[in-house]
Formats: sequence, structure tokens, C-alpha cells
Amino acid sequence: MLRKLSTVLAFAFMSFALMWLVAPVARAEEANDAQATEEASDSDAAADEDSAGYDRDGWYTGVGGGYAIEYFDNGTSGNSGFAQIRAGYHFLRFAALEAELEYTPKFNGDSGRYAGVDTATFAAWANIKGYPTAPWTGLFQPYAMIGIGWMWERRGGPAISGVDENGAFASRFGGGVDLYVTKNIVVTAESAWVLPTGHLESLKQVQIGGALQYRF
Repeated sequence: MLRKLSTVLAFAFMSFALMWLVAPVARAEEANDAQATEEASDSDAAADEDSAGYDRDGWYTGVGGGYAIEYFDNGTSGNSGFAQIRAGYHFLRFAALEAELEYTPKFNGDSGRYAGVDTATFAAWANIKGYPTAPWTGLFQPYAMIGIGWMWERRGGPAISGVDENGAFASRFGGGVDLYVTKNIVVTAESAWVLPTGHLESLKQVQIGGALQYRF
């Protein structure tokens, strides 16, 4: 009987000692697993947050400008700078709708029908932009663009008596890239082919420029 009791006590003591030795290791492994899970969760959240920073839905506004190269019909003219104000809304990750006001102050006429004629244009555009790589290219967002609008022409200069003004529909086709400096500050480079109609059909031009935008 005493031998059996001694055996049971010895077995219990050895079991207790083994548990005492193993428990800290188990606790350490549990802590490591919990930390790894938390870090993975934080990493996933950060990745989601970063992705949302560039292809999220939302409003934006900005100012832009550049250089307009004339491809006028029936004559030649000097090129002109231009200025823009724009605002729009990104949606569905891949698209944006944009309203744009544009002013091109002076094409100096050189020859043909533009000899002695200074031409300024004003335009109001509605553009749609497509961002085909939006979910994958992060802060670098190339896009294609198509727009329709109304353009006004204001002609003056020594060959014009007074001021001549006309208006007509116009279209524009082009593309560019949005480069995110931060999640809210965007620098845009853009080029577009501008094709007026009607009375302004001859005022074709290529615009090369950019914009500084703020995304809300």
C-alpha cells in the first residue's frame, strides 16, 4: 500500500513539474500568435487604407494651365497659353466626371484668314475620365478622357473692325496621369486634341498642360 501511494505521489509530482515547465512556453507561443495576428490585421488594414487613398470615391477640385498649339485651317497663328479651373467626382474606382472652365487668351494671327487677327477662346467642358489601372497602380493613375462642351471665340486686332464673337459646340479627346503627392494632393499631366464645330471648326488645337488638384 505504501509503495502504491509513493508511486502515485511521485507520478503526481512529476506531472506537476512538467506542467510548470511547459506552461511558460505555451503562454509565450500564445502571445506570439496573438501578436502575429494583430500585426497581420494591422498590415491588412494599412493596405486597405493605402488602396482607398488613391482609388476611393469622392470630390476633387483644382487649377491648371498649359500651352495650346494651333492647328487652324486656312491660315496660321501663334500659339497661346491657357488657364483652367476644374472640379469633379471620382466613382466606381475606375471613372471620374469633371466640369472644366478654360480660357485661352490670345492666338496672334500670322497668315491666311488669321492675318492681323487676334483670337481668344473661352470654353466650358464636361469630361469623363477612365482610370483602367486604378486598383493596382497606387499613387500613379493614368487615364483616358473624352469631353464635350461649348466654346466661344472672340476675335479682334487690326484686321477686325470692333470685336467679332461666335460660339459653337466642341469636343476634346486625350489622356494623362494623376500623380499623388499625398492622399489629398494630386499633380496632373495632361494632353488633349480639341475639335470645335460650326463657326469655330477651323480652331483646332492640341493642348499640353497640367493641374494641381485637391481630393477631399
